[in-house]
Amino acid sequence: MKASFWGAVAVAILILGAAAAYGKEAAPAGAEPEVVLRPVNRNSAEYLYSLKEQRLQAAEAKRAEEEQKLREQEKKAKVEKIQRKTGRTPSSWQVLNR
Repeated sequence: MKASFWGAVAVAILILGAAAAYGKEAAPAGAEPEVVLRPVNRNSAEYLYSLKEQRLQAAEAKRAEEEQKLREQEKKAKVEKIQRKTGRTPSSWQVLNR
């Protein structure tokens, strides 16, 4: 019992000693920290919520832009298919906007 207790104490001291060696490590000069720590109050909560909303809007705008590009590529593919079949270029807006 005493041996296991002293063994556990020795392991705890080794762990704490190793953690202390890395705990005082300074951040690299000129580098900004990845995490921004702010005290939680009403203004900071609103700020964090606005950041979240901005990220969601940016992601949605990017998704919509990608969908638009995909639609345009599909239209171009249809036009190219018609050109391959008939050998003529479609000029009617009705054909181009199918």
